[in-house]
This record gives sequence, C-alpha cells and structure tokens, in this order.
Amino acid sequence: PLNPITKTNQPTTIINMTMYNIAGHKYTAAFTTSGTSHILVAGQAGKAIFVYEIIGSPSNASTVSIKNGSTILDTQTLAAGQGVTWSNIANLDSEPRFICAPGADLKMDVSVGTFTGGLVYAFRE
Repeated sequence: PLNPITKTNQPTTIINMTMYNIAGHKYTAAFTTSGTSHILVAGQAGKAIFVYEIIGSPSNASTVSIKNGSTILDTQTLAAGQGVTWSNIANLDSEPRFICAPGADLKMDVSVGTFTGGLVYAFRE
C-alpha cells in the first residue's frame, strides 16, 4: 500500500494470530469445594482451559485462590457469605478472564470452610 506521507510503497506486514476465543462450546458447572488444590476443571492434553466466569461465596471468612496448575492466577480475601465474581471483560463475552495452559488443571484453594459457586469455561486447542 502507498504510504500517505512519503507517497512511496511500503511493505505489508501479515500478523499470524491464534484465535482461541472465536469458536467452541462453552460449558457451565456448579461446585462446592474446600481445602487446597481442588480441581474445578481437569486439564486435557493439548487443550487450554478458557475460563469466562467464576462466581460464588465462601461459608467462612476465607482466602480463595484460582490456579493454573500450581500457578496462582488471582487471590481474594472474603468475608463469610461475601459473593465474588471473576468474569470476562465487560461486553466482550468472547474474552476469557483466565487461561490455563494446555494440559493444566483449573484449581481453587480455600483457606477455611467451603466455597460454593459456578463457572463457565471452554477448551481450546
């Protein structure tokens, strides 16, 4: 294409992008968990887990962590019964809030009591 300033031809750059978030089936699941490293979604070989939303609340004042395998993605300190929502970017339903590496489990740690909630996720190759 022609550069509008120099009026000369300029090279065209083609960007190779992996479009993980434009196709695929989203799943929903309800859960109650306690303790550390509880698997919310088991990893699958060669597939990343795209997490669009996790909602819920703890039974006791607790610290709750979301993990990609053993790597902590986010931690919240919550009061008993305090609701929390980890969700995708507002108005961008195709954007995940968290991404777990291919083969890694999506896990949750709860320091005290239980956490009851639900999640929306998908697998991507």
